[in-house]
Amino acid sequence: MAGPIVKVVAELDHVASVNSRGAIVRFYFAFDKAAEPLARIAGKIGLADFAVVDDVEPNRALLPDRPRDRRTNAGRQRRRERGAMLAHKASEEGVMVAERIAGHKSQMNYDLIPSVIYTHPEIAWVGKTEQALKAEGVEVNVGTFPFAASGRAMAANDTAGLVKVVADAKTDRVLGVHVMGPAAAELVQQGAIGMEFGTSAEDLGMMVFSHPTMSEALHEAALAVNGHAIHIANRKKR
Repeated sequence: MAGPIVKVVAELDHVASVNSRGAIVRFYFAFDKAAEPLARIAGKIGLADFAVVDDVEPNRALLPDRPRDRRTNAGRQRRRERGAMLAHKASEEGVMVAERIAGHKSQMNYDLIPSVIYTHPEIAWVGKTEQALKAEGVEVNVGTFPFAASGRAMAANDTAGLVKVVADAKTDRVLGVHVMGPAAAELVQQGAIGMEFGTSAEDLGMMVFSHPTMSEALHEAALAVNGHAIHIANRKKR
């Protein structure tokens, strides 16, 4: 029977091949084994120093501490990365870690990690949901556009689903983009690019989208946020 899950906190005191000035890099590892053989494991992978910490939450990503997050309190040093365990997120985190080891100032925006469910129809989203924002007390305006009104979707005989854009009611800043339907992952990524630069729904609505494309659904949903959709009836504000 496997032992308890433990976390190894390992420090590489000097990474001469990467940083000539020396660097302290803290890595986390989770093992479903008893603590006794960890010294042998650490020796095999070249870790000079390590400590064992129990009570590891399952399905959580464990990453190196950011330099600015280090504190004298060991509990604060054992920082856990938030968010889902997604391949594209982990890949970019690996790049971030490597750049920091090399002495560069690298970071990620964890609020804009897109998620995709590869089903049919495809489902994807980035940012926050309308329900989550309302729970936080944020007033929002919402615009939706169905693929049933998209010329490209009709030509492809793939009209199930819609695009939804959620924006701050006061600033018009886009806070979430949610898509169910054809090319959902690609449309959400367009939203993520805009959100990274603080786009408003009006900004997206003023852009020119090629026709006929699936992307027009995002354009129309952004227009619908403020009641300016062209190819569907606009909802009256209550």
